[in-house]
Amino acid sequence: MRYYESSMRIIQNKNHILNSRLLLLLSIAVAAAIVTQFMPAQAACSAPATDYGTDTMTMNVPASGTYKVWSSMLAPDSTNDSYLLEIDGGSCYTVGDTGLPVGSWKWVDYQNGNVTSKITVNLSAGNHTFKAIGREPGVSLDKIMITTDLTCTPTDVAGTCTTAGPPYDNKVIVASTGAAYYVEGGRRHPISTPAVRDCIMTRRGTGNWFTVPDAVVGQYTGSSNGYCNYEQELGLNFVQEQGDPTVWLVKPNGVKQHVGSLCVVDPYTTVLKQFRIFTVPASETSGHTVGADFFGTPSVCATLPH
Repeated sequence: MRYYESSMRIIQNKNHILNSRLLLLLSIAVAAAIVTQFMPAQAACSAPATDYGTDTMTMNVPASGTYKVWSSMLAPDSTNDSYLLEIDGGSCYTVGDTGLPVGSWKWVDYQNGNVTSKITVNLSAGNHTFKAIGREPGVSLDKIMITTDLTCTPTDVAGTCTTAGPPYDNKVIVASTGAAYYVEGGRRHPISTPAVRDCIMTRRGTGNWFTVPDAVVGQYTGSSNGYCNYEQELGLNFVQEQGDPTVWLVKPNGVKQHVGSLCVVDPYTTVLKQFRIFTVPASETSGHTVGADFFGTPSVCATLPH
């Protein structure tokens, strides 16, 4: 059944199974200054000062579980790129609000302008109400998709999923055992200590870690240890862990070398950053592989990154 009103298109909600995963598709479109109300709903979202359109529909969820919510959106410009989503009259999400390309459709799973803040909801089996509320002018919404496959990333207009690679690339994932891994290029790198984990999240900009099913961890190929990538900060070469007198030269390939002699006589106060010793949290270098000792001869010191 199809309904048409001006430029708005509403397609009755459907249930789909794609790639053996449960995907529920609710297709709606929000156009500026157009209101189409299918059924009343308790308002949990604050009404915007300007009416940009509202649609409410009901979908039947056949099984209880945790669902990720995806929205297929189109932004008219770099400023207007969000809408409000109200679920069951009691939860309100500002979907998008950053990161949308101008003039092309994009699947969005985050809220409040923070790409790491994913929209996941716990839904019981049965009917649930989804209400889309226009928040900014010209923003279009084509589909809302919910899925129990938390690794799914829709790749086309139909909501076809890809798994494993894109959702957790350059992310830290944690298995049910508490073991943590840094994921990069389809490989998982074991993280040995919380200090290494925190360093990776900060220096690699991964955001918070994700707790995932063990099956998701197994989709990635095991690889070398994850390590704190000091090389992200040019000139940071010498480090000393808190409470440990050992000084290490840390290299971009994840190798650390015990320092037998330094390049300057005042390594804690020198203005030459490449020769300075930086204090780091205890065990932060534990992900590095130990290499040959380093001796600060003039020729070797001259080659250090700076």
